[in-house]
Amino acid sequence: MPLLLVMVENAQPLSAQLAVTGVALSATVGSTAILHYFTGPYIHELRELPPSSSPSSNTAADSIGHKPPHSTGMEHRHFEAVRVNLFGQKRTTRFSVSDVKLGTPSTRPFVSFETTHDQQKYFLHGQLVDDKDLLSRLLQRPLSANERQTVVLQ
Repeated sequence: MPLLLVMVENAQPLSAQLAVTGVALSATVGSTAILHYFTGPYIHELRELPPSSSPSSNTAADSIGHKPPHSTGMEHRHFEAVRVNLFGQKRTTRFSVSDVKLGTPSTRPFVSFETTHDQQKYFLHGQLVDDKDLLSRLLQRPLSANERQTVVLQ
């Protein structure tokens, strides 16, 4: 946008050109920032880590919804969540079910739960999760009719 200020010749005074450039920049940057604020917590991928892994280890095992046969209980299940940052790059965080804060409703839209160890907010699309017990535990409430359904993406 600032390049347009220099390259385009017109009869508008510099202050008018700066005002138009400022409005255009604030509209484009502002809308991107607001969109990221709303969609930042969305989990694009959620993988369950094997029981021998901790949230600080580097190996991901099973996809969400497929409880491994060697699971040791709900509280000891560890996950790796992939979200996207403001620049569209994948950002991976790890947490366990026991890290989820209990009873913390958020005023921010599209937030399903928050973790205690890093204060991160997450949004989990309920229809895409096969393991409904896990979903209910993470959301800390009874599931709605839509969340009890499972949608299979091709």
